[in-house]
Amino acid sequence: VAQAGARLSDLHVIAEQRAGASRRGTIAHVIDLFEASLSFSHLAISTQRHYRDYASAIKVYPLKNGAKLGEMIIDKLSPGVIRRLVDVIAQGRAASGPGEMPVPGYPTKANHWLRYLRRVFGWAREHDHVKSNPASGVKQVREKRDHRMPELDVFRRLQAYAEKCGGLGAREKGSLPSYLWAAMELAYQARLRGIEVLTLTDAHDMGDKLMTNRRKGSRDNLVAKGYHLSRALCSLRQRQAAIWSKNGRVAPLC
Repeated sequence: VAQAGARLSDLHVIAEQRAGASRRGTIAHVIDLFEASLSFSHLAISTQRHYRDYASAIKVYPLKNGAKLGEMIIDKLSPGVIRRLVDVIAQGRAASGPGEMPVPGYPTKANHWLRYLRRVFGWAREHDHVKSNPASGVKQVREKRDHRMPELDVFRRLQAYAEKCGGLGAREKGSLPSYLWAAMELAYQARLRGIEVLTLTDAHDMGDKLMTNRRKGSRDNLVAKGYHLSRALCSLRQRQAAIWSKNGRVAPLC
C-alpha cells in the first residue's frame, strides 16, 4: 500500500482515495465539508444552487499540468497562484496544440469563482480545516459592462404597443395596465431598476430635471426631462389624481 516510511496520515489519504473520497486539505475536500456545514444550510436556496454549480466546475477545472483544480492542496497555494488562475479564466487561453480549440475569457465567471473560493477557504480556516486562505486579498478583474437597454427604435415600437393596449378596457383581450408605457419611459430614460421606478415620488421631480433614487450603492443623479419623459410624468400625475378623486379624496403631498 505504501513505503515503510509512510506516516499514518499518508495511509488515511490512500484509504480515502480508494474509497472515492477527496484528499484531505484539497479544494474538493473543503468544498464538500462546506456544503455539509451549518453555514451552507443557512444560505438562500438560490445561493446554494449557484454555489453547487461553481463547486462542480471548480473540482474538474483542468490545469496546465494536467491536474484538476479540485485536487490542489489549499495550504500549498499562494495568492499568486489564485491571481494567475483568475486572470486565465478572465482572459481565456489560446490553443496550445493543433486541433485544440481556444478557451474564451469570462471575467464575470472569474470573479464569481474568486468570491466563492474566498468564502470557502475563509470558512475552512475558521474551522481549522486549513491554515491559510490564499484567495484573501486577491483583487477581482474588471468586468465589461453589458449594454442591456434595447435600441431606441425597438423601445419606441414596444412602448407604443404598450400604450395602445393600455387604452383598452380592463376585461378586453390584450389589455395592459394604463401606466405601463409611462413606467417604461422612466426606466429607459433614467436607466432605473424596477424597484427604483416604483419608489419614485413627486418629491423627485425637480422641475426641468428628475432626481433618481438608485439602489445597490449607485449614486443618485439628475436626469434632464425631455418631451417623452415630461409626457410620461404628466400621464402618471393625471392617473394619480383620478385615483384619489374617485371617492372625493385629495392626493397627499409627497
